[in-house]
Amino acid sequence: MSNVQYNCDHPHFMVHADVNRLTREGGGPAYAFAADFHVNCAVCGQSFVFLCPVGGLLPDQPTISVDGTELRAPMVPSDRPEMRGEVGFRVSVASELMREKHS
Repeated sequence: MSNVQYNCDHPHFMVHADVNRLTREGGGPAYAFAADFHVNCAVCGQSFVFLCPVGGLLPDQPTISVDGTELRAPMVPSDRPEMRGEVGFRVSVASELMREKHS
């Protein structure tokens, strides 16, 4: 979409998702899976950029595309816990930049 409006409040969204099987050989068994997400405003078409510090494609951590408009999220089937590895949880306080934008 190229109908970008700079005064749009972005009230509705469109999400496009692709799920990929990561294999060592074409058609071989998957050693990992990843979901790729793109988000656009449904009203004006503006792309959203994901805030992730790592660009590229990694089988064990989220990454983004070079322009930040694609989130690449690794995942595993829930019935394959051996593929999951260790699970961590952390909470971060919003950066000063984010606080200024939303105050």
